[in-house]
Amino acid sequence: MKCEKNNGIFNIISSKGNLEIINKILNSQKPIQFKEFKLITNPITKKKYSTRTISNKLKILEENGLIETKFIENIKRKTFGYRLTEKGIQAINIIKEAEEKYKKIN
Repeated sequence: MKCEKNNGIFNIISSKGNLEIINKILNSQKPIQFKEFKLITNPITKKKYSTRTISNKLKILEENGLIETKFIENIKRKTFGYRLTEKGIQAINIIKEAEEKYKKIN
């Protein structure tokens, strides 16, 4: 696995697969379980990402402090999900602000 740690937050977020994972988390009110990420597809090829790719991407996002694992109450067994950290939320907001400013000048 190619290490992307300290490669710049914008590069990490915009990396293929990472953006789709972050969007999935952003569009949910609750932490996302790993199995829910299996439905994510590459927007260009329309193919689903492999389990290994998803796992690697989640690890990179977590190592860079953009997402975290959160225990989800479940009667049957221990269940964990992923959610954005405060750092992740701030990074997304900065990108959204920059995008709005860019739209205004064009």
